[in-house]
Parts: sequence; C-alpha cells; structure tokens
Amino acid sequence: MGVQSMSKLDRKILAQIKSFGQPIRDDIKGWSGVTHFFDTKQVAAIQAAYFANRPLLVRGDPGLGKSQMAPAIASWLNLHFNYASIHANTEIEDLLYKVDHIKRFSHGHGNHDDINIRHFIEPGVVWQAIAPDTHLQECDSKECADTTEERDGSMLLIDEIDKADASLPNALLEVLNNKTISVTPVGQTLEQKSDNPLLVVITSNDEKALPDAFLRRCAILDLSLEQGEEGVNQLLNIVGVHYVDYEKKFAQGIVQRLAEQLIKLRGLCGEKNEYLPGTSELLDILRVLDRYNHHEQPEQLKIIESFFLQKQRQRPHV
Repeated sequence: MGVQSMSKLDRKILAQIKSFGQPIRDDIKGWSGVTHFFDTKQVAAIQAAYFANRPLLVRGDPGLGKSQMAPAIASWLNLHFNYASIHANTEIEDLLYKVDHIKRFSHGHGNHDDINIRHFIEPGVVWQAIAPDTHLQECDSKECADTTEERDGSMLLIDEIDKADASLPNALLEVLNNKTISVTPVGQTLEQKSDNPLLVVITSNDEKALPDAFLRRCAILDLSLEQGEEGVNQLLNIVGVHYVDYEKKFAQGIVQRLAEQLIKLRGLCGEKNEYLPGTSELLDILRVLDRYNHHEQPEQLKIIESFFLQKQRQRPHV
C-alpha cells in the first residue's frame, strides 16, 4: 500500500494505535461505557486483520472483553459502530436487509398509490457498515441527509457467531470478502464506499466449531484466562481497569485473595469438566462489596461468594 493511497484510518492504525497501551473508555450508545485495556497482542491482531482485509475473529473464555473490544476501538478510532448479536435462528438476510411486507400490505389497502417494494426495504447492520447512507428510494436532500457525525470509517461487530447455524458464517464471509450486498427484490448491488474503510470484529465463545472455510479467511485472536500466578495477574489487571486504585477501594488484600481463589477454583472445575467461573463472577462480587465499608467487606464476602462462585448444581448423593 503506497503512502499516497492510505486513508486517514490507515494512518491512525499504523501510528496512533500505539497509544492503545492505555485504558480506553468507549462512548458508544447502548454500551456500558466501561474501560477496555488493549495489550500488545490485541493491538497487533487489530493491525494484522485490518491490513490483511480480513475479519478479526476473537474467541475464548467469556468475560475477557471480546465484545467490549469492538466499541472501544470504534470510540477511539472515530468509527461508525454497527452491532449484531447472533442467536440460533439468525440468517444472513437478517444482517443484510429486511422487507417490511406488513407495512407494504397496509399501504396497498390504504390510500397510498406507491407501493414500490424499494420503499419498504430496511438496511441491516452489514448494509449499514458496508454502504452507510445508501438509499434505494429517490428522496429529496433533506429526507436523505446524513445526520450522523463525521467518521473515519466503520466498525462492524458480529457477536457470538458460534450460536448460529453453520450456514451463516460462510454466507457472511462471502459478503464481507466482496464488500458487496445484492438487494435481490430490486435487482441492485451495493458496494463499499471508497471513503468508508471497514474493520470487522467477530466473537465466538467456542460453544460450537466454526467451518474451516470461515476460519481460513479470518485473522484469529485467542483470549484465555491463564492458570496460576499468571492468571491471578490477569484478573488483577482487569480489576484495575474497572476500579482505579482498587487497593484503596477494597479491604487490604481482599481482591488478591479473591483472584487467587477464583483461579484455584477454575483448576478444580476444569478437572471435573464443570462450569468455570471467570472475570464476570469476580467483577460481580466486587460490585457487591463496593457497597460496604472496608471493615464489612471480608464478612460480606463469606456470605455472597457462593452465589457467584458455585454455579455448578450440586447433585445429591444417592
């Protein structure tokens, strides 16, 4: 890629992304606004996926910031943020566009003369990411005006793709590779705008294997919670992102002991193939303890820890 052909986003990702070594608080509407910390591996994965023009598949344990990564990137790099949460019944058409047949039928039985189908097609999140502000119907400048802020590109987050049927990943990847959407009802093809660079993040909890063809066309970032002291340090770093100066906010040593207990418990649960508690449970406990004074927190921890750390149902012995 020549220097002259670089977009503003290209330059940012090459140069300014180095400052990802600090926590970044997202300001994306509809998200929690928590802070995300990008380590060196995550930064390298973002750069690699973007410049290879591949989606970044982020997979691994829940609670390590897979989903949070995308809105934080969008906030920091000034990107339009588009988000889809996948479920078992999600189909590719749900992500591209939908035709409001009910509204069209209603118009046809009312006093409306124009029931051209193009007026009843609503863009999906992939459409909005690839070709933002693209309208099928003719309309005056006021009606079709872009009311959004000026951005340097688009971010598309496809969350928990492993929940979908196996046909979805491959169908989605075809669209993302070609950066085009065929709107079949009107025989029109939408293409990525040259002034709209696109960064795609797809997450998976590894609940179901993804097709090899899909994996082959993604850059992959694996996140995991390590064992032993390394895992404890990971947890403490995550706590530090959510609670600045947590040593002062919580009773002395209580966070360290809780992190050590959780890592030990994960080892035991892993041996029994049971549910592994993780960062979600740790942060839930700390949210509760944060309501109490330092001298009350150790006793409260004894009371509440089983509510969060013993999620595997205990079956009675026969």
